[in-house]
Amino acid sequence: MIIGKGFFLICEIGDNKIALPIYGIKEILWDIEVYPLPKVSEYIVGILAEEKRLGAVIDLAKFFNIKEETTQNIFLKLKINEHLFFLAVTDVKEILEIKEEEIYPCPPLFSSNIPNYYITALIKKEEMFIPIIELTKILDHEEIKPFISIGK
Repeated sequence: MIIGKGFFLICEIGDNKIALPIYGIKEILWDIEVYPLPKVSEYIVGILAEEKRLGAVIDLAKFFNIKEETTQNIFLKLKINEHLFFLAVTDVKEILEIKEEEIYPCPPLFSSNIPNYYITALIKKEEMFIPIIELTKILDHEEIKPFISIGK
């Protein structure tokens, strides 16, 4: 995916800031009950019912193996390519309008708790770089694919 200027939701997973393109984010939900699923990876924390459909809930901190100190539940409701799913994040900070000159390609040796495979580009804000996460690569993960199809 080619990233240009646009709006990004800045979130935290653990102590890490990430940027998500807002194009698929439909809603931010706080403290709602997630229905757990048995015998799934720990980062698939359950399902939620929305729009008379079920959507898988993926905990990004657990998916990227990032330690969290909080139990706050913030869920991002997303709809991408007709798939409904939810991402659990630690915190939602702000929506930023990013100019093209603030976006940099991710160098191969960029050091982060998030594998470079999932990083599309970097946003430079002040003296820090915030990775832009490619959501479709998370959805294509072998263990997540079957659960994403329930939200179609």
